Amino acid sequence: MPAAPDRSALTSRPVLLAGAGSVAALAAGAALSAAGPSTAVAVVALLGLVSAAVLVRGMPVTPAHVLCAGVALSMLSGNWGLLGFPFGVDRLVVLAGVAATLVAASRDPEVRLVARPVHLALAATSAWAICSAVLAGTLSSSVAVYSLMDRFGVVPFLAFFAAPYAFRTLAARVALIRTLVVMGAYLGLTAVFEEVGPTALVYPRFIMDPAVGLHFDRARGPFLEASANGLALVMCAVVCALAVRQFRGRWRQAAVAAGALCLVGVALTLTRSAWIAVVLGGAAALTYAPHLRRYLLPAAGGLVAVVLALLLMVPGFAGSAQQRAEDQSPVWDRQNLVTASARIIDDHPLFGLGWSRYPTDSPEYFRQADSYPLQGEGLVVHNVPLLYLTELGILGFAVWVLGAAVALVGPLRRRLPAPMADWQAAHLAILVAWATVAQFAPLAQSMPNLLVFLWAGVTAGCVPWMSPFSARPGGARPARAPRGTPADVRPATPVPS
Repeated sequence: MPAAPDRSALTSRPVLLAGAGSVAALAAGAALSAAGPSTAVAVVALLGLVSAAVLVRGMPVTPAHVLCAGVALSMLSGNWGLLGFPFGVDRLVVLAGVAATLVAASRDPEVRLVARPVHLALAATSAWAICSAVLAGTLSSSVAVYSLMDRFGVVPFLAFFAAPYAFRTLAARVALIRTLVVMGAYLGLTAVFEEVGPTALVYPRFIMDPAVGLHFDRARGPFLEASANGLALVMCAVVCALAVRQFRGRWRQAAVAAGALCLVGVALTLTRSAWIAVVLGGAAALTYAPHLRRYLLPAAGGLVAVVLALLLMVPGFAGSAQQRAEDQSPVWDRQNLVTASARIIDDHPLFGLGWSRYPTDSPEYFRQADSYPLQGEGLVVHNVPLLYLTELGILGFAVWVLGAAVALVGPLRRRLPAPMADWQAAHLAILVAWATVAQFAPLAQSMPNLLVFLWAGVTAGCVPWMSPFSARPGGARPARAPRGTPADVRPATPVPS
């Protein structure tokens, strides 16, 4: 099925050449800030050459492509310094994609973007957290600022607002799916190379450096943290399953292979929350959509087959998995952190400790328990809702729950027609996986938080009361298929490879 034309394509040659110049400027800045030759300079220079080649050929560049690039680069969020970059490239790219979306929407003669109540709720959520950081005196801390942008969600909230317009065409949504299929293949292969070998194929090389990051004995990927890597693999596996249903030809075969690699990678992370997320996310999606329920038993069988293959073919996997399942140290950390959080909430119920104050202020609330050792001081509580309740208080937590719940759950209240029904089921699987891991990890890495809100934004564009589309006065109203769906959606047709 041919994709609908995208008016947001930035086909002006001066604009494109300006983009190439920006890439070259980034390369020059990295070269000046790095002490001698660095991987950063080589990577950015390569990006500049690729960008120039694309621009010379006159290929259309849309805000969706920029956002897809931002999602892919977010795998390195927080670790750009290890590649020689003095700044986080992924945030700049995502913000550039949001800005490009707003510019394209302002030039669209038919529709415009307007803020709905859900967007105002997310803006109020961000404002509350920023005010909390100001009052707590942590806004000058880079850790607090980056956690506001990536973990709490200022950047993901902006992506949620821009996504309905940026991905309103079939071609844009296909680009996002293909991006995540490629990411899943990369993360899955990296997990295999980390734990099975050959380790020489692991890239970036800092993944194999035990002196940086966490969980060196597990598949941690470019996130340098096994929980985030496991959740990203689960999300990519969900999108691979969607691609299998939507694509045909080589991309469908690639999605099957990438999905299998994702499941293997999830197992190799040795992360219990990721294991649970696979089961709960898959079961929720297949149960939610009536036309997918017949796949419940085959999916369960495939999951069991992957686990059995790992147990039989990967030396030491059975022992590592058993050791990880029986490890009580993380459990003791969480017990101490949870009880300390309960005492903090008792002392600061309404406004909490203040944004990003938990690691420094919580140790005085630790107490020796009778049944487990005292440990975990200085850590962030491994439960996202509890962390926000502790730092923002009951009032701030209520504002966050309202905004996030409406944004993430609202698109699921009404079942959409095909082919967006499959997209909606994938949305539920991604949301359940994210919510599951959020109960056991702080989710400080950017990519899982960005993807869950970006995907929700695309789905929200199909829900009339959440869609930011509004017809321009005096302009032609955009053609619409069944109520609440993008104009290019028709009865389900496989996407050609």
